Amino acid sequence: MQAASHQLIAHVARDHHQYLRGYARRLCRESADADDLMQDALLAALRRDQPLPTADDVRAWLTTVIRRRFLDGCRRRATRRRWQAALAVTTPAAPEPPPPWWHELDLDTVRDHLHTLPPALAAPFQMFTVERASYRAIADRLGIPVATVGTRILRARQRLRTRLAALEAGRGPAGDPVSPPR
Repeated sequence: MQAASHQLIAHVARDHHQYLRGYARRLCRESADADDLMQDALLAALRRDQPLPTADDVRAWLTTVIRRRFLDGCRRRATRRRWQAALAVTTPAAPEPPPPWWHELDLDTVRDHLHTLPPALAAPFQMFTVERASYRAIADRLGIPVATVGTRILRARQRLRTRLAALEAGRGPAGDPVSPPR
């Protein structure tokens, strides 16, 4: 861009700043939006390939740029609102999924299936879930390390989950039909 154009922009920014900012504020009603609008207009002047209007006409030209940029923003927001409204009307809310099957489990159901676990897994699991014993207390009672207690409880949970999920689906862990416990 030519040095003369830079000088003209500097002149406009300095001499017509108050007028242009006031015009932008009247359009936007928000100080920050008005400042953004003014900045857009000045950037448009800096990026312009054609020569800028003369010093007498540049204020009117920038006023037009500010008004057009403001109207473009209004159209964009109106289009966005229409699209959002259309999507809200045409997109039904997804039905709430039913709660997972394990939310229906009770302690009696879990106790009924403890017999399917090996004793090494069933004992720590029962102490932890039914008796509410801590890992340390379970480890002391069974004479095993605390980390082993955690591992056994984890494995018991996994096996019970597999067994109960298979029952929920109506088949055994090997895919065979299963009857409920007695």
